[in-house]
Amino acid sequence: MFNNILVNNKISKYRFAKMCDLPYMTINDLCLGKTDPDNCKAGTVKRIADTLGISMDVLMSGHEDDIVFDTESRTGGIVVVDDDYNAHLEFNYDDRLVVMDYPVSPRKEDLKYRHMFARLRIRTYVTENETKKHLREMLNK
Repeated sequence: MFNNILVNNKISKYRFAKMCDLPYMTINDLCLGKTDPDNCKAGTVKRIADTLGISMDVLMSGHEDDIVFDTESRTGGIVVVDDDYNAHLEFNYDDRLVVMDYPVSPRKEDLKYRHMFARLRIRTYVTENETKKHLREMLNK
């Protein structure tokens, strides 16, 4: 389960373990299927979910192919493509839920790269909002 998340988002097990502040072997065992996620401690699942920027429910829902994480902005969420080829992206930023919808063509390449498109949208959103926040702080000084 967790291996798909890391592969889809191009994150190594070692790097992800460091980001979650968990032992490498914990992440490795989850990726290799040696440890069942349902048998993990709640704290472990919570750290993984918090790192990915999603709820524990989403993490354990079995929709791991839809989970997206941007390592640059350290923000993650879930991107789902509906039957009409509309991508629905949800992620948390600054303690609020951000929802974006955008069309994706039915070509296999576009569906294959939905994680990349979602990461770019997350990164753009976070960067723009960080810039705005920084400017507001400077103007208020």
